[in-house]
Amino acid sequence: MIVSCAELRDAFRRGERPAGADVDRHVAECAACRELLATPAVGRLLSVREPAFSLDPAFEAQVAADIAEERGLRATLRSLPTWQRVLLACAGAALLPVLQVWLRPSPGRGDWVAPFAAAFVLACAVSFASARATPGFQKLGTLAVAAGLPALLWAVTATDTGELASPGLCFLYGGAFSLPLLGLFVLLERRDRLGPSDAALLGGALGLVAASVLEYHCASAHRGHLLLGHASIGWAFVAAALGWVQFRGARAR
Repeated sequence: MIVSCAELRDAFRRGERPAGADVDRHVAECAACRELLATPAVGRLLSVREPAFSLDPAFEAQVAADIAEERGLRATLRSLPTWQRVLLACAGAALLPVLQVWLRPSPGRGDWVAPFAAAFVLACAVSFASARATPGFQKLGTLAVAAGLPALLWAVTATDTGELASPGLCFLYGGAFSLPLLGLFVLLERRDRLGPSDAALLGGALGLVAASVLEYHCASAHRGHLLLGHASIGWAFVAAALGWVQFRGARAR
C-alpha cells in the first residue's frame, strides 16, 4: 500500500504503475508526485512491454536432464566432501578381503595388506580430488606407487623356489573379486568423464584391492607366480582404464 513519496518512487524504479485509492489520495496532496506522474518520460517508461524471453529448447532439455541427474543415490554420494568419499571407497574396499576370508579361509597370511591399503587410500584421495587441478606429477607419482608397489615388493622379497602353479587362475580370481568395487567408484566420482591419469589411478586402486584379496587367497611365494598372477592385475586394470578413456574420446569426436 503506497502512502509516501519514497514508496511511490520505489514502485517506479521497479517498473510498476501505482494505482488505487491510497495512491490517488497521496497524489492529490503531493505536488511533487503529481508532477512526477505527469512527466511524459515516466509514462513512456511504464508503457513499454517487457520483452518476451524463452530458452532454446535443446538447452532447456539439457538443463532439465542435468537437474534430474542430481537426484538419487549417485547425486547424494558425489555431493559428499572428498574425505568422506575416500572413506566410503576405503570401507567398500576393506569389505572384499574380509569377505574373502569369511567365504574361503586359506593359508594366505596377508603380509602386504597394510602397504597395499595405504597405497589404495593415496590413489583414491588423489583421484577424487583431481577436480581441483591436482598437479600432473602428483598423479603420475601416485599411479607409479599404486601400479608398481605390489610388483616391487614381490620382486624383492619373493623367491624362485617352489612351483609357478597357475598364475592365470589367481589373476582371474583376484580381478573378478575386486571388479564390483568399480561400481562404487562410479557412484562416488563427481565427473562424468575422467582424464587418462585419473582413470588409470582408479585402475591401479582396483589392482591393489585384488592384490590384497589374493594375499588371503593364495600362499604362493614364487616370484613368477606373484608377478604374473597377482601384480599384473593392477597393470591390466590400468591398461583397461586408459583404453576406455581413449575409446570414449574417439566416440565423442
